[in-house]
Amino acid sequence: MTIKINDVISVLGLNPKTNSQLETIILEYGSLVQKMNNSEQQTWLFRKAEENNQLKLKDLKSQFENIRTEVNHTSIDDLIQSLNDYKEQVKSIQIHFKPSFIKVLALASFNSSVFYIEEILSIKSRVDEINELDYYLEHKEHLIKLLGW
Repeated sequence: MTIKINDVISVLGLNPKTNSQLETIILEYGSLVQKMNNSEQQTWLFRKAEENNQLKLKDLKSQFENIRTEVNHTSIDDLIQSLNDYKEQVKSIQIHFKPSFIKVLALASFNSSVFYIEEILSIKSRVDEINELDYYLEHKEHLIKLLGW
């Protein structure tokens, strides 16, 4: 059985996501909050996993806060500079490294960073500042603007 490099990249999670990271976080958080608020309608297994669900909520909120901090405290110029630096690194790796497993992993990692910075720039182009996560669950029109729907 042969292992393909693309399979390894997928397993390691180095492929760029098709959905926005911010979108995924907000939708997962909202869904989990709604389920926890209606826990009596959930399965027995879900109710028994309350502690894990609380940890998941905390993790999602932390991920959101990381993005929020990046958007609120980083200038567009700094983001553009970082984006250009990562893109230069990608070009350098493509030119100077021989085809290998390490090259593919490095490219995937840098491309993931490029994708993340592009997402932050996209968010900054839609909103000046990001509010608390729970704010967007209460104000759907602001959520739509934030996610660019």
